[in-house]
Amino acid sequence: MGEHGGVMGVSLAGLGRAKLETKGVAMMAMARERPEAPEPVMPPGFRNFGKPGAANPGDLYAGLDSAWETQTMFAKLARRLAKRHRFKDGVLSDNATNFNPNIPAGYTYFAQFAAHDTIRNSSLTVSLSGAEEDRRNLRERSLLLHTLYGGGPGFSEFLYQVPKKGEGYRTMLRTGPIGKAPANAKPPPKGTCPYPHRDIPRLQQADLSDAVQSGRPDILLPDQRNDDNALVAQVTALFHHIHNAVVTALRALPNMPVSGQSGPKGLYLFENARLVTTALYRSAVRNDLLEKLLLPSVAERYRANGFKPLADVKGLGIPVEFSHAAFRLGHSMVRLSYEFNDEHVGGEGVRDVLRTTSSRRSNKLPPATNWIADWSKFFKIGSADPQFSRRIGPCFNDVMIGNGDFANGLVGPNGLGPLGPAELAKLSAEDRAKLPAANLSGLLLRDLIRGAVGGLLTLDAIVRVLPPGIRKTAPLLVNPNERAKVLRKWLADTDVVFSDEELDHLSTNPPLILWLLFEAAEEANGCSLGTLGSIIIGDVFAAGLSESDDEIESNPMTATLLGLLFPDGAPRTMPGLIKFTAKTLQFENVMPRFLTLPDQIPTA
Repeated sequence: MGEHGGVMGVSLAGLGRAKLETKGVAMMAMARERPEAPEPVMPPGFRNFGKPGAANPGDLYAGLDSAWETQTMFAKLARRLAKRHRFKDGVLSDNATNFNPNIPAGYTYFAQFAAHDTIRNSSLTVSLSGAEEDRRNLRERSLLLHTLYGGGPGFSEFLYQVPKKGEGYRTMLRTGPIGKAPANAKPPPKGTCPYPHRDIPRLQQADLSDAVQSGRPDILLPDQRNDDNALVAQVTALFHHIHNAVVTALRALPNMPVSGQSGPKGLYLFENARLVTTALYRSAVRNDLLEKLLLPSVAERYRANGFKPLADVKGLGIPVEFSHAAFRLGHSMVRLSYEFNDEHVGGEGVRDVLRTTSSRRSNKLPPATNWIADWSKFFKIGSADPQFSRRIGPCFNDVMIGNGDFANGLVGPNGLGPLGPAELAKLSAEDRAKLPAANLSGLLLRDLIRGAVGGLLTLDAIVRVLPPGIRKTAPLLVNPNERAKVLRKWLADTDVVFSDEELDHLSTNPPLILWLLFEAAEEANGCSLGTLGSIIIGDVFAAGLSESDDEIESNPMTATLLGLLFPDGAPRTMPGLIKFTAKTLQFENVMPRFLTLPDQIPTA
């Protein structure tokens, strides 16, 4: 029996000499016969924040003692988060007034696109009945626009237009057509011209072995998540246009620089366009998106630190505290409706925004003109204000809380699940009352569940990772007694009745996403992330940018190409990229509008 048998043999033989052995020696023998605790592990491509790999299991959040108790607590917490919230400046979370003047609505979906470029989960558990053993991060490197380019024309040929004559290599990304204008659409203004390809590329291939569906059930994208909703699809189409604008601008150069490799002209053109587009995108992430999202004092720390991580350490993979909590705060920014352009003033409800995709409503695609974004509605481009996102805080819009498209696998009192109709029928009335309400079982509940099974650090464990200088600036975060006091007050300020155990747990050991939502409201009135949310997100992006800086920003070819294309300075923001694209591709007078210039704003 190897070592185990040997230890037992020594122990039994020692019984005859018990008087000669010390208690300490016996304890050492007992210790040798116990198997060593396994090293903590994380799914491939993931780790804990501030750790090169997995943290000690004792530092991980696990909810209450059982899955059933945790689910019951989360059902109540979802009800609490559905209540009206009053921010410190008096603004209420009611959908008619809860807007963030610092973050236009487009950044919600630019952030989602960037998240897809940072992480790609192989699977996502949505039940408390088990951990995520089969999960892995398929995005080996972040912020290099793999979510846009896939393997490039050499490996993902289907993404690209056929080569232009004389170039011998695919260079331009495909775009998809617009459908018919609805009956109530306004007529296009004089002097405008239609441009039919303003969507992601979708198709219906009628001669394959599967049954033919109406509309466009398939998409030509390397990352299917970029059709998760109508607005992230429009942001993806925008980056197709940005890349194509860069190709167009490079073609116009009299002598485009080339690298030392041999190949057709189109190969150099594509590689240069990809390098420039990636550099412009990363600049917009750093100088625009993060400047909007991060607490201003934390953003200043990154600028002073050369945009290097402030608290996290180098490790293999993305912290689960980012993927399962911090970057899910964007869900609280989602509006109830969006006006895509001036042709359709009524706007589109977010439920339809979420469902107008090739996988859900292929019969509604290609998208009609009311689904095509005028980017002046989503980013601050001209003198008129865009639509703004909702404030970040412990409050979600009704659809995000209760949308049935985000169904979750529920567990029963025995902790097993997901519950099917037969199991549900066997529950007592008392137990059924403890289940999450049907109208509160949407994305918010899903985020809470993922945070409980994903192996995230507890809040106190994360605080211990933060440098002393940062802890000094966030007294509520680092003072557990005061933190528990304000959380308990917020939890109790409602008609939702928590048990004493639930109140103690949620106030002293809150789920990370709850704290991050709460601190954004407490520290920034919901107009940015709070301290900890800013650092988790900022450090992940700073690390991703730093790890590939030599390929992009510090690559001499990048500076050469940007200097040739933008002698007055390259755009550093989304509005700047949109204006460059409109001018280069002659989109300034297309319909539906790509952007609205000052002289095109309708007058009363």
